[in-house]
Amino acid sequence: ISVTRATPYPTRVLWHELGHVLTHTKARHPKYHEGATYQAMAELEAEAVAYLLCQVYGYNEAKADSRGYIMHWFREGGRVKLTPDALNVVFAAVDKIIEVNE
Repeated sequence: ISVTRATPYPTRVLWHELGHVLTHTKARHPKYHEGATYQAMAELEAEAVAYLLCQVYGYNEAKADSRGYIMHWFREGGRVKLTPDALNVVFAAVDKIIEVNE
């Protein structure tokens, strides 16, 4: 995880990277490096985890940054959508991170 003093919201970055760890497997994203659509789905899932955790923990100043990142990958991926399966994986990751923090 690359977090420097220049990173405005290091906690959001950490949650995003944890989102990658908890939501991405080769079975779910076997073609991650084969095009923008595949990478966009993985990035959207990871950032959805970060956005929801910002909401849960009241990290409001980071939410605008998170929304911008989500919109970037939404456009890059040809307007990919989070499927019900993807949302379930995102919610499970958020629940796991909250559980560990309690």
